Amino acid sequence: FTPDGKFITSFGSFGTGEGQFVNPSRLDVDGRGNVYVADYGNNHIDKFTPDGKFLTSWGSLGKGNGQIYFPTDVFVDHIVGNVWVVDSGNDRIQEFTQDGKFINSWGPLGIATGGHLHNSVDFDLGLTGKGYLIDRDTSRIQVLSVSPTMQR
Repeated sequence: FTPDGKFITSFGSFGTGEGQFVNPSRLDVDGRGNVYVADYGNNHIDKFTPDGKFLTSWGSLGKGNGQIYFPTDVFVDHIVGNVWVVDSGNDRIQEFTQDGKFINSWGPLGIATGGHLHNSVDFDLGLTGKGYLIDRDTSRIQVLSVSPTMQR
């Protein structure tokens, strides 16, 4: 919307092709204005230009590194520049480059407490080397110790 509330544009549509979504769950924007969308139903992350032109997508249904099962959040670290995905179906967080190259993962999370992350919906990085995750199933915030790739 414009500052006075007028609609500007939209992009995307329902489906499984490039730039299409099935239950998109979250989005974030990097320092260049590129838009990253966690597509829950298609089990991948889509990247668009600031004006909505499809650039790339990554992830596929599975449990391996770089595979994604029900992503509920995507977060772009504006200091390091990496992209974080709450991979709720696999009970983990995954870290990628802005072009979708797998870097690292943390999880499974919540197992020690009997919880799981199928209802985790938000992730953020603090300035002190910690990650914060909303875990709906256990009604709490999980605090993660981070690796050097996450350090600020």
